[in-house]
Amino acid sequence: MTTNAPLIHRNITITRADVPGAPYEWIHDEGSAHGQAETIEQARRQINLHLGSPDPDCPACRGTGREDWAYLGIVRCDLCWAVDAA
Repeated sequence: MTTNAPLIHRNITITRADVPGAPYEWIHDEGSAHGQAETIEQARRQINLHLGSPDPDCPACRGTGREDWAYLGIVRCDLCWAVDAA
């Protein structure tokens, strides 16, 4: 049973059991996907990767990427696109 307040990220609930050291867990019923993560940030990245698009609520880029003047363009945000950060 979880007693910690769940966090909603992109309409997917992230929960954590009330046990010391328990991982954060998320389940997406529509996509038949789930995951576990050590931190909330990792859970958010997993959800972004599962949904395959940048996060419109990203504090770094608001889902639009970020400007990179070395490439003279917009590149994917490391927070939203975990695949590129790996």
